[in-house]
Amino acid sequence: SYLGFLYGGADLEKSKSYLEESLEFYKKHSTYNHVKFAWTLAHLSSYYSILGNYNKAKDLNTQALKIYEDHYPPDSTN
Repeated sequence: SYLGFLYGGADLEKSKSYLEESLEFYKKHSTYNHVKFAWTLAHLSSYYSILGNYNKAKDLNTQALKIYEDHYPPDSTN
């Protein structure tokens, strides 16, 4: 997922592709409620927003927020 983040400014489509690939990896080898999965969702959300797909961005961000809320207390600074 960090490759997708690194490509962010240079090649949005490549960045989005790496982040989507990371999601598939986490789906196969981890859980949907893992913080790294949420991190990937949140960053992928940013790219969908930049590309103009605001509904998809909102959906991904909502999923990420739910995972973060499950892992961190409301007053957490993480």
